[in-house]
Amino acid sequence: MQRSTRRAALTGASALFAGAAVVAAAAATLGGLDVEKLGAQDAPVVSCETDGVTVEFDTGYHAAHGYEVTGVLLDGISTACMGQEVFVTLSGVGGVPLWEGSEPLAVDQTTASFVIGDHVGAAEVAGVSVMLTAAEQGA
Repeated sequence: MQRSTRRAALTGASALFAGAAVVAAAAATLGGLDVEKLGAQDAPVVSCETDGVTVEFDTGYHAAHGYEVTGVLLDGISTACMGQEVFVTLSGVGGVPLWEGSEPLAVDQTTASFVIGDHVGAAEVAGVSVMLTAAEQGA
């Protein structure tokens, strides 16, 4: 099994998405916006992850499919993100999603590991997206 590493920085637009669930839940507090009104307003979104996470890929050889990505490991997740949910998307050319996964982060969890059961060709993976967001209440 081989492992390769990429550094994914959660800044800019990613930080905006990191608060999407929180913003949706708190829409009523943004100048009275709700589902019956249309308007525009902005508010700062602060990410719990400020220096990015390390993304590692596990790969293996499948006789019928060639080299495949068999797992994804995220490491170096800030302890400020504990209790949030992490989403990972492996994408191909043009941003087409090849695989998606998510899991909630437990207390003191600074890594997240995903097993990929689908056939995702290693040569097909052109990008990886990582999003941290507030876990849904009652889920």
